[in-house]
Amino acid sequence: AEQALPHINMALKNVNTLLQLTTNLINFERIDVYSSTLYVSEYELNTYMNDVCATFRKYAEMKHVRFVYESNFDYLSVWFDSDKMGSILKNILSNALKYTPEDGSVCIYASEEGNSWSIEVKDTGIGIPTCEQKKLFRNYFRGSNVVNLKVTGSGIGLMLVYKLVKLHKGK
Repeated sequence: AEQALPHINMALKNVNTLLQLTTNLINFERIDVYSSTLYVSEYELNTYMNDVCATFRKYAEMKHVRFVYESNFDYLSVWFDSDKMGSILKNILSNALKYTPEDGSVCIYASEEGNSWSIEVKDTGIGIPTCEQKKLFRNYFRGSNVVNLKVTGSGIGLMLVYKLVKLHKGK
């Protein structure tokens, strides 16, 4: 039974990957149809981010990736569409973890400056070749450097992120 645990964990990871891909496809199609609809509410950003980050901690531990969230404020009240913001963050964080090798790191930093706030994600993953970065937010784009990694992907996650960020008037 103990020998089966790694296989069960891998199967669960693959199920979650398929679920994420399916959700991305559905959301990608939906964003074109409902692109102007935002259901905005007020959230405390550290609380929201800690909840989102908690869903990725176990995966980061399994990959032996350092996973950190920090901010330059104690409390910040912000307005956004929680479902869409969740899709943005889940796509970015899952990509960061997916393409960061063992013993790497993924650091999320929220900051407030003047009347604006931002969320920045830095990782020690493989990145995207400089010459391909202009294609980053196109449909079905995947960097040429992922071909040999045996990492699956659809190439629509970052396009979805781009559309959802624009919908929130972000950049």
